[in-house]
Amino acid sequence: MTTITGDTRLYATFADPVHHVQTPRSINRLFAQCGTNAVLVAIHVDAAHLAQAMAGLNAMRNLDGFVVTVPHVNGTSLGLRAGDAIPCDVSRLGPAQIVAEIIIQPAETPLLSAALAKGCRIHHGAPMLACQIELMADFIGDDAEVRA
Repeated sequence: MTTITGDTRLYATFADPVHHVQTPRSINRLFAQCGTNAVLVAIHVDAAHLAQAMAGLNAMRNLDGFVVTVPHVNGTSLGLRAGDAIPCDVSRLGPAQIVAEIIIQPAETPLLSAALAKGCRIHHGAPMLACQIELMADFIGDDAEVRA
């Protein structure tokens, strides 16, 4: 793990909630492997305060980049919380379909459970993140030289 000093470069991932966020663990492992003096942290920012949080970033001289995730981005956060509604009509699902999830925690969301019950093949959210980590590190790390 990187020892955080005054020279450590900061990255953030904005989410609401943050309990499901796995990106910091993976990116920080990659930073450490590459010897990069940087750290990525999860920042809990709700939609009502996102613009205010983003405006405050301009004042941070050691913040080199950030990732934005649910509910602030291209999907739904339904499935993150117990009791969330399923984001589609599962009565239309059938065994010929594959249902892919972007939610990482819980691993099996109500959508995936319903899809399995309908005989669908499923794809969990965690492999999606695993395949994106190096690309994400390359993208946010142009100035931090995170590539080995």
